[in-house]
Amino acid sequence: MIKIKKQDLYYFIFICIISLIYLSYLIVTPIIGIYRYKNIPKEYKINIFEEKIISRITNKNQKKYIQKIYKKDPLSNKYILLNGLTLKDKQKTRHILKNIHSYNTNSVSFFLIIIVILYLIRYIISLFYRDIKPDKNFTPMVSIIIPVKNEEKFIYKTIKKCCETGYPPDKLEIIVINDGSTDNTKNEIEKAIFDFNNVITYNYKMNKGKRIAITKGCEIAKGEVYVMLDSDTFLKEGSILQIVQHFKDKEIAAVSGHTLVYNLKENLLTKIQGFKYYISYRLFKSFESIFRTVTCCPGCFSAYRANKLKKVLNEWHSKTFLGYKCIAGEDRSLTTLLLKNNKIAYSNNALASTIVPTDLKSLSIQQMRWMRSWFRESLYVSKYMWKKNPLPALCFYITLLISFFGPMTLLREFFIMPILFLLLPIRYIIGLIFIIVIQLLYCLITKMIKFSIYGIFFSIFYFFFIIWLIPISIFTITNGNWGSRGANFK
Repeated sequence: MIKIKKQDLYYFIFICIISLIYLSYLIVTPIIGIYRYKNIPKEYKINIFEEKIISRITNKNQKKYIQKIYKKDPLSNKYILLNGLTLKDKQKTRHILKNIHSYNTNSVSFFLIIIVILYLIRYIISLFYRDIKPDKNFTPMVSIIIPVKNEEKFIYKTIKKCCETGYPPDKLEIIVINDGSTDNTKNEIEKAIFDFNNVITYNYKMNKGKRIAITKGCEIAKGEVYVMLDSDTFLKEGSILQIVQHFKDKEIAAVSGHTLVYNLKENLLTKIQGFKYYISYRLFKSFESIFRTVTCCPGCFSAYRANKLKKVLNEWHSKTFLGYKCIAGEDRSLTTLLLKNNKIAYSNNALASTIVPTDLKSLSIQQMRWMRSWFRESLYVSKYMWKKNPLPALCFYITLLISFFGPMTLLREFFIMPILFLLLPIRYIIGLIFIIVIQLLYCLITKMIKFSIYGIFFSIFYFFFIIWLIPISIFTITNGNWGSRGANFK
């Protein structure tokens, strides 16, 4: 007898549920449309047909077509629809008549209205965001934790930039966890230890994964504030002093810094990501930060109150989904645990820059890893987000639904509806154009004109490429290779 693991059964049920939701969403609208086509008016009174139907059709070919399929019957004083029309004929007929009858589809779609309201609320409110002015007298002990695996090219510069932020050296320690690197990373770390006085390292002989490396760093750290930093992220001067200011508020458990794209000018793909990073931080995190409900403190550069983090560290380290251990998405996972009972903020002036993927394959792998953790953690946040401020809570749930159904909406609007019902995706395109225009205006208002043109490319790239990675990521949500680089988790 074959034994089925419990987590495999959970995963199978999960996939079935998602599949049913997606299929229902795709099938329901066409079924309703087909039903409506079957109910095309079978007859019209002669005066109504001639005065209210034919007279309102401006296209000559369409007018001839309608006159062809409706035959005048003087005995009944009516125009009668021909029998035996094919589905295609019915589609064409209803397409012509839709602007005349009450079942027309010219009204702005509910989907478009939701998009407009959601974006306008976020854009307008985010413009009121202001960061805290730094107080040089507020300098708590800070431990910068940097997990690293095979980053010989960048790790020394990352450490060097940490030491050059201008934060008091006696209040700063840099902990580098070498997670089983097989290149020259260890030597680069030792070089940094020799050059700078406040650098500490711990070496794993085998790769354990980022989550274990971070946990080890927290065990070593002595600071009141932990700053998590990726090994290819470079801090700007004053960034540490700026980000710690938010911890004056005792209810703040974590703060997201603002990360820029270091290799922005390398190619079009990096420029597109530069726009995405800017909007993600300056728009979405600004909006969330006003309500202290930031849903993700990115691993590239974020800070945590040490005593708050330690309370959730064990739960975070052992967190599972569908019976599988959560490996990647450690930043979002940690944020969602802290957000439940605390406040999370964002610091616009705490700046850093990071290396982003330069080719489509690497970007796809990264995005799917992020999307898996986004969906997994969004389900977790959904349990308590409604208890937060109603406005960001509402935006969170709507965004989750739009993102989840986005690929199926695109498939339906661009393929199913045009093929079955001859309906062009006008409303969808209007929504896309609206988003592009608002993003461009936002860049102009926030004086980031250089990103304006990238926004157009990003929107097109997102709606016709990135969006398709969402269902792939969801259906492979238990994939164990979540950026762990073959880590040994035993």
